[in-house]
Amino acid sequence: MLHCHKSNLAKYLCSAVLLVTILCSCSANSSNNTVGTDNSSTSPVTSVSDQTNENNAEIIAEIKQTLAEFKEFSYSYIQCKAYMFGENLDPNDTITVDGMVYYKAISGKYTSYSELMAEIDRYCSENVISECDLKSYSYCEGNNDSLYIWEDADSNGGVMGYDVAYITSIETLNDSSVKVNMTAWGDKDEWGYEDGDSVIPFEITMKSENGLWKIDKCGLMEMNYITWLFDADHSA
Repeated sequence: MLHCHKSNLAKYLCSAVLLVTILCSCSANSSNNTVGTDNSSTSPVTSVSDQTNENNAEIIAEIKQTLAEFKEFSYSYIQCKAYMFGENLDPNDTITVDGMVYYKAISGKYTSYSELMAEIDRYCSENVISECDLKSYSYCEGNNDSLYIWEDADSNGGVMGYDVAYITSIETLNDSSVKVNMTAWGDKDEWGYEDGDSVIPFEITMKSENGLWKIDKCGLMEMNYITWLFDADHSA
């Protein structure tokens, strides 16, 4: 059974994401129930605040690890960089749908459509999968659960104008959810900003399911900050 997907996500990532956003603002202030703080509004976090609650410190470590893992997965398999220049694809086994050519994945971590979809489920809830159209991006399901990749899926660029995205604080929302306050930071000298470094605060929500943290609420731009820029070592 053939099951093909191509979303409008590429439209954003191929063009809009490459725009240099020259927008300067201050980092968001942390609230009373924050479990990690950033004391600088103009440069990445370089140290971690002392933690008095071991559970809070554990949550921060788990969130950082999850986002770091997701960044690598998203870059390689949602942005399809693992298939650049036809790597891991069979050039002689293709499917054409609506004029678009898909190549069969024959090596690498994922050659099964269902396994790739399951990995997306591992890191993202249905909320953010729908919001960012993650499962409808540049994949085809061929016969016997085979995985096919759109020929231009690896052509997406990155986020220009910024050097790093990092966690500034984490706020507990309920027993299973947290709000992760983050910042995208761009060096004024690197990108030619006249009014100082560019600092864009943003936030996502993550929830715990079966002992694993998942991204639950996240916009498309925020998803790209994480995919292209997240650095756990610069985070609170």
